[in-house]
Amino acid sequence: MTRTQKKLLFLSCLALVSVVLFAEPVEIARHQEEHSSARIVGVRVDGKPAIALKFSGTDDLHYYADPVTAPAPGLELTAAGSAEGVRFGPTRYPQEAMFFEPSLGMEIEVYAEEFAVVLPIEAHEGGVRTVAVELTGIACTSKLCLPPFERELTAEIDLFDTEMWPAIEFSEGRRAAAATEPRAVTAAVQPAASAVEVVLMLLLAVLAGLAFNVMPCVLPVLPLIASRMINIAKENPRRRIALGLTFCVGIIAFFAAVGVFSSVVRLTTGAVFNLSDPYRYPTFNIVMAVFLVVFAMFMFDVLPLTLPSKVSGKSSDASTFGGSFGMGFLAAILSIPCSGAILAAVLIWVQAQHWLMGFWVFVLMGVGMALPYAALVLAPSLLSKIPKPGHWMDMFKKAMGFAILLLAIKPMSGLPKERMLDVATFAVIVAFAAWMWGTWVSYSASAGKKWLVRGAAVLLAVVSGLWLLPEKLDIIDWYDYDRGLIQTAVAEERPVLVKFTADWCTNCKILESRVFYDPEVAAFLKANDVLPVKADTTLADFAASKDLQAIYGVPGTVPMTILHLPWKDEPVRLSGIYDKQELFEAIERDD
Repeated sequence: MTRTQKKLLFLSCLALVSVVLFAEPVEIARHQEEHSSARIVGVRVDGKPAIALKFSGTDDLHYYADPVTAPAPGLELTAAGSAEGVRFGPTRYPQEAMFFEPSLGMEIEVYAEEFAVVLPIEAHEGGVRTVAVELTGIACTSKLCLPPFERELTAEIDLFDTEMWPAIEFSEGRRAAAATEPRAVTAAVQPAASAVEVVLMLLLAVLAGLAFNVMPCVLPVLPLIASRMINIAKENPRRRIALGLTFCVGIIAFFAAVGVFSSVVRLTTGAVFNLSDPYRYPTFNIVMAVFLVVFAMFMFDVLPLTLPSKVSGKSSDASTFGGSFGMGFLAAILSIPCSGAILAAVLIWVQAQHWLMGFWVFVLMGVGMALPYAALVLAPSLLSKIPKPGHWMDMFKKAMGFAILLLAIKPMSGLPKERMLDVATFAVIVAFAAWMWGTWVSYSASAGKKWLVRGAAVLLAVVSGLWLLPEKLDIIDWYDYDRGLIQTAVAEERPVLVKFTADWCTNCKILESRVFYDPEVAAFLKANDVLPVKADTTLADFAASKDLQAIYGVPGTVPMTILHLPWKDEPVRLSGIYDKQELFEAIERDD
């Protein structure tokens, strides 16, 4: 065999081995900056061949080593290997790391950062084999748990010469021993500590519900609740207690429904539902903001707060019970945005508990919120001290209308900047439509006039929603304004389009809608290798605002589009609103 042939043979063998030695990492879990990946590596442990699953990641994201401290049984990290012609031995897990779990208030055993799980190869038939490793578990940070995962990692390995695999030092953890040895000490101590902890946390859930009654979210409906309580106080004792407890049941029913939903989520995904989770979704934020604006219109008497007899309870006993139940349910709904620090502590603790415990936590929060009203109903002397409805209540109700408008800012603040203005505009239009609905026609107006006016109000709201609410995604990959970037592109004789715009500029929005959201324009700019730059002049101290006048001599007028074209001696300016054809003609080369 010649020297060249030997080199080729060696390189071929090295290539086969490198499939295992240098397999690409696969991301297992990620939350913001926290992440963890794993890759299959062929190794030798204690002089014997094995497949190692090497993990690497950040220090806060961890996997559970102990099923007892995992969020639920079966969510501890497990790995199992399989391959045709290969027999694997029992999986060996590494030395555990200690991690302080805030929800449990104790240190627990986890796997984090750099570690390896080893699958010993007891026997094999040689040759190139496809190894599959089934990986299951759940990844958590100190603040939350991600959904449970089931991942399969695969790699082609060459078992021709496992002697070439690198040897690694491996320290096995206590997990193997824990599987066979009873935990006498833990079993004797843990139940008593857990019982005390459970009682404290359940009491904390009740206190969280009790605190909801003084949150800004619930204050706006207190006049309505007070009015209903006073009316209930006028009933005979038996009926008073029944109506009052029905109101309390309405509160508890809402939290019980959330608890059922939380349990379903926990059983299907392993995650714990947080009352603040919906605020991560733009659609929910938009709906909540508009709902609060409309609700404020009721507080201002722009929309009459009159309920049908079946709800208000003016027609029959059953209807009255329905009104009490509905009012309690509404009060509970309005408490959602006010999930404060106490609630957060309870929910973090729930992540490490049985799913049924999560359900009862939500129910007890409802009980806590309902307690003051139950006390008022059961103690008539307390009910008699509630101030009677009058001018003060009307003024308080209108003042709370402004508080509701203030609350509407919270969900809007969670939206991207580009959508916030559109949603705020839509909310104002909806408020105007509500004013049309409630005040443009009187109670005695004809049915035809009511249909005409209120139909126009609904049409206005729907059309404005279809225009303003859909998310507008940029189809052009804009670069943020950078003078150096533009100068470099010009020096390289690359065409540059600089679009000077501002958030407060209405004509800029029209120009973007007419021209820069057009797929034909995006394709044209890409075909001509035009560098698109978005220059934000919203504030006077922005670099684009200063350069617009200092470099281009434009006194802050937007929209303004500057074209730097290698085939033009001077930059081309397009001022104000123009159409795509004008843009095409401005960019086209001179013949």
